[in-house]
Amino acid sequence: MRVSFAVVVLILNSLGVVGCLKRAGGGGDRSWADPGQMDTWRTAFVDYGYIPCDAEALARMWGLTVPDAKAKYGMMLSSGVKSYELEQKLLFPARQAAGNTNRRLCGLEDNGFAESDAKLIAQSWGIDVASARASLEEKLTWGGRYAVDDALKYASMGYTGGGDAGDPDMEAINSFYNAGLSYCDAEILAASWGIDTWDAKVSLGMKINAGYSMNDIQSTYLSPARQQYTSNNQVCELVETNFTGADAERLACFWGVGLEESKARIARKVTHGGAEDVTMLLKAATSRGCR
Repeated sequence: MRVSFAVVVLILNSLGVVGCLKRAGGGGDRSWADPGQMDTWRTAFVDYGYIPCDAEALARMWGLTVPDAKAKYGMMLSSGVKSYELEQKLLFPARQAAGNTNRRLCGLEDNGFAESDAKLIAQSWGIDVASARASLEEKLTWGGRYAVDDALKYASMGYTGGGDAGDPDMEAINSFYNAGLSYCDAEILAASWGIDTWDAKVSLGMKINAGYSMNDIQSTYLSPARQQYTSNNQVCELVETNFTGADAERLACFWGVGLEESKARIARKVTHGGAEDVTMLLKAATSRGCR
């Protein structure tokens, strides 16, 4: 299927690749609404690995139906615009807007996942199935299928810091965790770079193996990514940090607050780069008799 040069230019203009992005997705442009091509473009949307949750977020942003959002985005993909450019300009902002209004926009089963996935996460994270499902559905809304795929990969490995000797990716993962970094760090970097969290962990681990200091990692990569992440009102969950429910209980005692508030405070501090502060607070809590 070929798309005319005029349509390509129109798409690029709507993305800001040629000229400035005046309205998300080209505003009133309806060049995608070609009855003879819409099914082809919807197929392209799916073939590129996007899921109904992505279409739902785009539909909300554009004020379209979900099928029409698939067709519009699929036409852009079919025109030859790079998928990462589309994601940066359109899909990521759409996900953020959807997540800000409804953190659980998307259901697991509607997007190719199952109850068994929630049970796997529940077992891995030590939480109930309902909480695991809620967490995965938030990940779908904010990060798409790859955020959930990565969480499931991590859970299915039962990862504890081991890895196959000689596997460069696993050696990088080992270095990532041995440096005291957390899933939250990987999620923040992944959101900034437009990659999945597994690749973010591998990338940082390889930099550590190449001799980058943690100061370099923090100042050059994580700090800018944190600013971007928090500016979108995104916050990690406690289970994505290196702290536990027991830690939250100790700090709840120390702060004089409920357990859920303590969990939220720890998650916010870690998201903003304050993991060391939490460690110091735990020591202070112990000295106060909060155990």
